[in-house]
Amino acid sequence: MPHTIRIGTEKIANTYIFTGFANAEITLPFGLLSLKQNYRGTAIRSANAAFRDDERLTAEYSAPFRDTSFRFAVRGFWLLSKDSRDIGLSSLSQATGSLGAKWHPARNITADIFAGIEKTEQLGRAATGGIFEVNADFRQAELGEFTGNFQFHSAYTNLDDGRANSDLDFSAAAERISDNGGTAHFSARYRRLGRNYFLPVAAGALGVESRDETRTEITGDILQPTIGDVLFAEAQIQLSGATIDRSFFSPVAGMPLTAVKRGVSEFSLNASAAIRLVLPALQIYSGAAFAIRDEANAVIPVFDISAADETSLKQSEFQRDNSSVRTRLFGQAKWKVSQYDELRFAAAAAIFRYDTPSELNYDDRDELLLNFSLELNRRFANTLTAGAGISAQTLHTVFINSKRSALNNQNQILKFFTKTELITQIFETRPQFELLANYTVYDFESVGGSRSFSFRQMSLRDSAIAYLGNDIHAEARIFARYFLTGQLDWANFSETPLNVNYEQFAKILIFTRPSPNISLGLGMRYYALSQQATVVGTFSAPYGSAVQQFYGPETIIDISFKGGSRLSLNGWYEWQFVNKVLLRNLPNLFFVLRAPL
Repeated sequence: MPHTIRIGTEKIANTYIFTGFANAEITLPFGLLSLKQNYRGTAIRSANAAFRDDERLTAEYSAPFRDTSFRFAVRGFWLLSKDSRDIGLSSLSQATGSLGAKWHPARNITADIFAGIEKTEQLGRAATGGIFEVNADFRQAELGEFTGNFQFHSAYTNLDDGRANSDLDFSAAAERISDNGGTAHFSARYRRLGRNYFLPVAAGALGVESRDETRTEITGDILQPTIGDVLFAEAQIQLSGATIDRSFFSPVAGMPLTAVKRGVSEFSLNASAAIRLVLPALQIYSGAAFAIRDEANAVIPVFDISAADETSLKQSEFQRDNSSVRTRLFGQAKWKVSQYDELRFAAAAAIFRYDTPSELNYDDRDELLLNFSLELNRRFANTLTAGAGISAQTLHTVFINSKRSALNNQNQILKFFTKTELITQIFETRPQFELLANYTVYDFESVGGSRSFSFRQMSLRDSAIAYLGNDIHAEARIFARYFLTGQLDWANFSETPLNVNYEQFAKILIFTRPSPNISLGLGMRYYALSQQATVVGTFSAPYGSAVQQFYGPETIIDISFKGGSRLSLNGWYEWQFVNKVLLRNLPNLFFVLRAPL
């Protein structure tokens, strides 16, 4: 990221957000100083004001030692997270200082080693210990026909209260680009994390939980031309596995969970194969994808625990075990019908199966998903294009266990849309219109199951610009939608409307440039939501209806300074009415200042 400093503030309703970011490298007489700073503060104004601060600062000073490929370095790091609310982990801080050496023998090779001291505080408990860290990076390595990248990271912290944290991360990737346009990419990553941290386990009691996590991932993808530059074949595969073990240093009386080690292992496989046909007027992409995932949980006693508690915990973890399989077929096509017309088509079908071995878990289900879309676009002139399309989707969910079969349902979505784009020297507009119908039908509604329901919507959105001359232009944003919810009788295809809603948003601003580096915008914004219940008792507003209206002036100011600094301000003042009664007045503000360093 370029060397820069950025500060900002936001205010939306009763929430205030303050940010500060800096990334800089400063050349000093005997070395180089690097700074990275990121701060975010949040304040919520309410009956009980809440504040949260998150700060992350890294500073490093390095100086060359004789041979310029070696540098001595001093590094400091500070992390702070503090919340005024009692939310469990409401206070956390970490400060480290370390000495080390950096090695840069070539443009694409770097390595460093550091050792130092860390002080950490969590939930009022402070600890100090030694830290050790090693990093290496080797990029653009020539491996025959392949180009390789390798990264290594290892860190270890040993605290004086008996806790320890460790990181081990290694990744490798290789890529080949052939003269005929074919590509091949392979990567592998191994990561192991060890963490010991305090955790509230009971009123006034803290426990130390150990968490060991290991993840392995292997990926590969190949794109290979089979017939010149016309037909391509591609394949992708991803294998990943993970194990996570959690246990406590010592048991807490009355908390059986602290007396056992809980482990979860995950495995997933994703594979796909496709062909791509590329002709001057026709492009087709079609293939198949397959994915499996398996999760197994275990409980192992570590300290004394009663047989009943052990059985209960094992049964609870066993309920989490699951496996799933998804098979998908897909296809896309783009046809240049003529010089001015283009037709696009997409379709997909997928089957998903989710199984659980526990008799107490009733989430076993099968899902069938079908969807397609068809879109026609036409260019009437260099300034005018228009398009229309239709899409449909159906999802059928069937729960295997009879205890959940009342939730078996089909969700069907049908959408029709149009879009237009008009761009001239004095005016631009991009209106989009959409009709949407969403029906959820329960399979056993007729025998006392859940009631089917519907959602229908008509919407219009547009963004427009009018150039008024003399560095003056107007911008408008418009959105409106009319939507209804209802109780559905699918057998007779009839509906009992429950709620009718109308939502509107519009804003228009006029911009001017009093000087080349200043842009000023001033205008108005308006938002309204009208909700009407058509069946008494289905809506909690007075008399079954409610109207919200928010409106007020808005301004946007953008100033560019010599040297690349930039100030941006966007603010608006709202009068908020509910059922035509003034509820409150609210100022809203976004402010950002960016400056290069």
